[in-house]
Amino acid sequence: MMKIECIYVVCPGAFKTGGTELAHQLVYKLNNKGINAKIAYSSSKNGVFMHPAFAEYINDYVKLNDIPDNENTIIVFPETLTDLISNYSLATIYVWWMSVDNYYNRRNMSLEVKEYGFPKAILSFFKSKVFFKKYGRRKYLPLSNMTNVKMHLVQSDYAFDFLKKNGITNVKYLTDYINKEYTERYSAIDITKKENYVIYNPRKGKLFTNKIIKSCPNILFVPLQEMTNSQVIECMEKAKVYIDFGPHPGKDRMPREAAMMKCCIITGKRGSAAYEDVPIKEKYKFEDKPSNIKSIKKAIENVLENYDIVVQDFQQYCDWIAKEEERFDKEIDDIFGLYEQ
Repeated sequence: MMKIECIYVVCPGAFKTGGTELAHQLVYKLNNKGINAKIAYSSSKNGVFMHPAFAEYINDYVKLNDIPDNENTIIVFPETLTDLISNYSLATIYVWWMSVDNYYNRRNMSLEVKEYGFPKAILSFFKSKVFFKKYGRRKYLPLSNMTNVKMHLVQSDYAFDFLKKNGITNVKYLTDYINKEYTERYSAIDITKKENYVIYNPRKGKLFTNKIIKSCPNILFVPLQEMTNSQVIECMEKAKVYIDFGPHPGKDRMPREAAMMKCCIITGKRGSAAYEDVPIKEKYKFEDKPSNIKSIKKAIENVLENYDIVVQDFQQYCDWIAKEEERFDKEIDDIFGLYEQ
């Protein structure tokens, strides 16, 4: 049994995403199991490292440069920061694949540009070397150079498949779970109070989603934007449908959060949405191409008209989501339970 002093989970500082919340959840869980773990921020914003939303998970942190490089240290890097691995030669290294798409680009700007439909002049600038040098691509460590990585941890089937296709075999699942403010509300939601509207994340799949909205002039679509967290939850509680035709770089949280608010889920087939990471019936998944808009419209109309019946199609999905935290705990024990402090 290997003796360790601390497990450091590397995380970009000062902003809240599904991935950064997950990093904090791991540290929280490890500490609750009596394993010394700390968030190590790789960056800050205006001198701020910790986002206030994560105060429920941690009460202290370290900076990346504070991590000791010795044999009693474990460092968990997200796939977006693999370029930092070469700075450590003695510590035990794990890479946590919370996404696949984000591994290659710090920001998948080419995809975002395409989705938001910028004019050609702006598009040319976004594709320029000047832009990518300053804002877009960051160096990533090729898989072939990750020979000192003890284990690759995957949050999704999508990531597992990606690594398998690239010949990586030292892989274990370390998934995630959504915040209890969603799962604990599930049983109390009154479906008789649902209203006839569709919710969506306007930051994902904007162009195609706008085409869907244009094809459904008699349906109300509500974007989840410029809302507090409590307002998002309130909106989800009343909506009947959540649609998501954007990229799914990992097992995204918002479809699961909406499902636990008893929304019916309709998605595209990009990234993890094509896998069992979104385990809903195939009739609710569509490729984001114009020829499918008519079918998507019919699917949305069917949910709105027959919600009381259709919502039952998502019961197994909700049951699966409700057990995520339990699975996460078991995965942590399997991966880190052999270490002593």
